[in-house]
Amino acid sequence: MFLSNTQLKLYVDNEGNGGPSAKGAIGEDVLEKEEEQHSEWYKRYHEYLSDTLDDYDFVLNDKELIEGDPALNLMSSEIGVKEYFSKKIEPKTNQGGIPFNTLLERSFDTVEDVWEHLRRIPYENGKVKITPEEEETRKTVVVLGSGWAAHALMKVVNCNKLRIIVVSPSNHFVFTPMLASAATGTVEYRSMTEAVRSANGMIEEYIEGKAVGINVEKRKVTIRLNSLLEKQKEGEPPEVELNYDHLVCAVGCKVDDKNVPGASKSLRLKSCDDARKLRTAIGECFEYASRPDVAGAENAEERTQRATFFIVGGGPTGVELAGELYDLAADITRPHKGSYPKLKDNVKVVLCHSGPELVPQFEEPLRKEALKSLERKGVEVILNTRVTELKDDCAILSSKKSGEDSDRVESELPIGLSVWCAGTAPVSFVSQLLDQLPESARNYDGRIKVDKWLRPPMKDPSLLGSVLVLGDAAACMDDDELLPQTAQVAGQQGAYVARMLSRGYDLEVTPPALPCTPLADCDVFYDPQLTEWLKLRGLAVASKFSFLNLGLLAYLGVISSLLFALSLAHAAVAFTTMGSTVINRPFSSHQQQSFHLFSSSTDHLEDEIKSMRVGEIKQELESYGISTRSFFEKSELVEALITARKEGKTPVSSASTESTTTTSTTTTTAAPTNTEERKKRIQEEMEKCNTMKTGELKSELESLGVSTKSFFEKSEFVRALAEARVDGVTVKKSKKKKRRVASDDDEVEEVT
Repeated sequence: MFLSNTQLKLYVDNEGNGGPSAKGAIGEDVLEKEEEQHSEWYKRYHEYLSDTLDDYDFVLNDKELIEGDPALNLMSSEIGVKEYFSKKIEPKTNQGGIPFNTLLERSFDTVEDVWEHLRRIPYENGKVKITPEEEETRKTVVVLGSGWAAHALMKVVNCNKLRIIVVSPSNHFVFTPMLASAATGTVEYRSMTEAVRSANGMIEEYIEGKAVGINVEKRKVTIRLNSLLEKQKEGEPPEVELNYDHLVCAVGCKVDDKNVPGASKSLRLKSCDDARKLRTAIGECFEYASRPDVAGAENAEERTQRATFFIVGGGPTGVELAGELYDLAADITRPHKGSYPKLKDNVKVVLCHSGPELVPQFEEPLRKEALKSLERKGVEVILNTRVTELKDDCAILSSKKSGEDSDRVESELPIGLSVWCAGTAPVSFVSQLLDQLPESARNYDGRIKVDKWLRPPMKDPSLLGSVLVLGDAAACMDDDELLPQTAQVAGQQGAYVARMLSRGYDLEVTPPALPCTPLADCDVFYDPQLTEWLKLRGLAVASKFSFLNLGLLAYLGVISSLLFALSLAHAAVAFTTMGSTVINRPFSSHQQQSFHLFSSSTDHLEDEIKSMRVGEIKQELESYGISTRSFFEKSELVEALITARKEGKTPVSSASTESTTTTSTTTTTAAPTNTEERKKRIQEEMEKCNTMKTGELKSELESLGVSTKSFFEKSEFVRALAEARVDGVTVKKSKKKKRRVASDDDEVEEVT
């Protein structure tokens, strides 16, 4: 007897005897009467009828509860529906705060990974070799890609049990957050890459090529090899077929630019090659804007157009690139020190975003702070604006005039270089794979839907688990939300699949189970010690993939970054040391998170003080009441001033300052206390000193007791004399021989 569509099915395990209990069935009219008393079951019943749930993940096995409740008693059925109900229903837990269970599980996983790495050492050193018997029984795993997911899998997987073949057109892994820095020359390429062959010395083979076809039923994938030695060799690159037991699809995604004319000609920022091309183009832009044909005030507009960098996309990549580009422009246009000082007023960085706020992955306080930080630097940010066409020398923009999307205004923006950082789309191989999967595997955005164990649905149930999809190519749900296409998600998925394959779970069953257990047959993967360890951890069946959010980071420039991280409390804090802003706000999310805006102020402070002259450092230290007699090196003065500023010291009164220097023969006049005022006065004095001859400058400096031995350029004499005049230094030379000894009886020359 089969139940109709209006009847709910439940599988009931009577004390583990394996026999389903026949208690009858209940219709919708009975459930409606019990709605108030059994609202949870009523809700689940309607979800079952409406097909809003793909499967149920609990089993009702409390015999006393069933027999003591008439409604639940009636709801049980003799029809086995074990495919719908596979686990015990778990009580609701407080989901706020830190996911301690997940953290504990990942900690044990890390211990297991370390043990696998230690076991790998003798094989890598050649002291132990895989036996022929082990070689014959190893399963072949073909990994497509070398990005975050594939790289994490290669690092963790057990190559003693698995024959790993990596296929990728790129022979290295790239730490993508550093691409923007590499494009502007801040970071070298070798600092952010790792070769595939060195990621794991026990990888069976690496093939430089890309997948162009697949036969899921025969478990074969077609690889087109890269075209190498193009100038020396002719002809099309060959294609090869690889057999596999498991195929790991981690091919990533590509930039989506098909809907905008001219966008395909823009530069990208997804790989090392992209960063290298962009780095070259940036340098050529500065050279192009410095040519003689655009020199002079009359050509300022053309010069500005050539030095305008246009970035499309307000996500982390676009924001980081905008910050790096502006830092580069500010550095190379410095007067007398920069390579292009004449372009100081011509370089523009424009960031265009179609949404109302930047970095939508972050919380609202940080989205606003990202906009403020970039605008404060001088980056021109254009929001609610789409790019409709990109030309060689301009971009056609369509901006919202009001809140309505239909009311838009078109404009033209002159540009010198465009970088496309907006939108993603699946690669061609994903479409080929979807053609051989059920229609239910296709997500609305073209990605492949996967279950909790990262397996796509198969037309043939016996092929379930033969293909695993990770990273940007996978549409994976976690807590009823689609996981974002980020490096962190891909990396965790890669490590998860590596452990699942290394442990030997039978991926054809749901949930995947260990070998030599009631749910799976014995095979070569059966390891008594590993099996007992996993059973002790409660992992006789594979746990579902659970994403642990460790935070998001976006670099905004030389002194600030955005950090989106897990919270240790129930409040989220956003703070900035530069702006002295503190924002406290509680969150009601099930996973409490905090958002921090932090500045690398310590490094910036050290750089700032190191750039100061010794006299300036001494003056500031003595204004805090700190004697400088015991300092003989500039590094000591720098360290002392850093400590003083960190401790928040304030200038002491003039009376106390005089009391600490009564033994000095220095005579001082009132010096400006305001930093801006002092800089202004120094600039005025430098203009006066520029009219003097070098000999006059040297003579006056020596009359003030300032040594000129280290000065070689006139500009150094001018600067030193201007500072001495502004600071009111009238030091007399000591009649005694100067000795660098901290003694109150000695006459030591001091410049205050």
